[in-house]
Amino acid sequence: MTRLLLLLLAGAPAIGAAQVPIASTALRFGIAYATATPTGTFGDVIAPPSGFATWAALPLSRTSPLGIRGEFSILTIPEERGNTILTPAIDLDVTIRSTVGFTGVGPRLETRLGPLVLAGAAMGGVSRFIVDVSGRLTSGPQVTSVTISESEQAVTAKGALDLYLPLHFGRQDAALGLSAGLDWLASSKVTAPRSGSFRLVENDRVALESDESAITMWGWRVGVGLFF
Repeated sequence: MTRLLLLLLAGAPAIGAAQVPIASTALRFGIAYATATPTGTFGDVIAPPSGFATWAALPLSRTSPLGIRGEFSILTIPEERGNTILTPAIDLDVTIRSTVGFTGVGPRLETRLGPLVLAGAAMGGVSRFIVDVSGRLTSGPQVTSVTISESEQAVTAKGALDLYLPLHFGRQDAALGLSAGLDWLASSKVTAPRSGSFRLVENDRVALESDESAITMWGWRVGVGLFF
């Protein structure tokens, strides 16, 4: 990390002196490692997820600071294991695996600050929350496998702040560099289970029994960006 910071500090003056007209490029694209911190009631039941995000932005014209930004991201919630005593004679061991994805589009405003490109976007879209449960139901000597898979979609609003630092320049004003950003996401409610969120439907069958919660998260990402 120290070597990378020294490289950026050493290269920034040369990048600024190059005066490459990044604002004249027609397309921006980025892919990044992303992580998020759930907040509110969603944060009470979900551990911080991580994954990847990819985005693309298209200016209204080659010289316009205003454009359209689209994003697709998938974050995986850490696996949760737990044991629930459903009755004095029946207990359940489960493993919960969950993912939350986002797909959206919206306006984006971009500005230039020396060699840096700074942009903000507001997007509307859909989040998809997927829960996969596998486990073992034990009732005396009898052991039964348990499998539950659920998927929900939620209307979502997302804000994104993008920061781009070009490091390598190509033909026709193309530039490859570092991309980073901050995000805020809020959606309508979904069912977010935890290890104790199960009830016995029949002697050999269980079901999820969880409160609904809006998906609310803030996060950050870092990766590579390409302007061309």
